[in-house]
Amino acid sequence: MHTSAEIADKLSESAVMVRRCFLLLHKKGLIEQRKGPHGGARLKLPPKQIGLGDIYLATEDDWPSSPVCSAASARTASTP
Repeated sequence: MHTSAEIADKLSESAVMVRRCFLLLHKKGLIEQRKGPHGGARLKLPPKQIGLGDIYLATEDDWPSSPVCSAASARTASTP
């Protein structure tokens, strides 16, 4: 299990934004979540079975307005 704080720290993002992404991924069945002191999230499938299209489809309704996705897109676009 990985917490939103751990992932946010590695991505230099807000833990709140990571939790919002977790919610979208959980709704589409890509991750499972556990609450509590030893809680967090983890993939339901092996990573090689989840494609970029799966992530996009899970987040497409929120993609243009998501600060996390917008910030990630801006960093990617500026990377040579």
